[in-house]
Parts: sequence; structure tokens; C-alpha cells
Amino acid sequence: MLKDFLRRKEIIEKSTLIANEIMNRYPPDMDAIMLATNKADLRKKQRKLLRALKIGKADIDRTVREMGLGIYGKAKCYKTIQNAMLDGGYTEASTRTIIEELVVTF
Repeated sequence: MLKDFLRRKEIIEKSTLIANEIMNRYPPDMDAIMLATNKADLRKKQRKLLRALKIGKADIDRTVREMGLGIYGKAKCYKTIQNAMLDGGYTEASTRTIIEELVVTF
């Protein structure tokens, strides 16, 4: 735990890169589009979101494994991703849902 705390700057940098990759694959404006599209478009956008989440989760897992992060490091990683997504233009509800999916489902 102490080693994770001492390396928080490195954790923040890597987590921000992961968040940027997720936002590139699933931009914040896609949320608004998903609310206003028909079912066929919605399924296509949902597949795009799922692919972005799977790749993001793989990036997170690789970072955690490479850095040997403990509980504090993992929590800091997810919190940094969440904050970057909020700053990037995602709604709070969307961000919470995406982070929950990353933590629980994948």
C-alpha cells in the first residue's frame, strides 16, 4: 500500500492515458446520440461502447499487473479514470455506469 501511495503520480499519468483511450473509442457526445437514435443505431453504438470498455479493462489490467498495484493503486487508477472522464464531458451518471462496468463486469 505504501509503495502505491509513493507512486501515485505515475499511477495518475498511466490512468489518464487509459481514460483518454476510452474517450477516443467512445466519445462523450455518443451518450447524447444514444438517447436519440433508433434501435439499429443503438445496437451499433452499444457494441462500440462494449468494445471500448473491453479494451479499456485490458489496459487497466495490464497496467495493474506491470506496476504491481495493490488495493490503493487500483482504487487510485479507477478514480483517476473517473475524474478524467468527468472532465472530458461525460455526464456523472454515464461515468458512474462506465466505471461500475469496468470494475464489476469485465
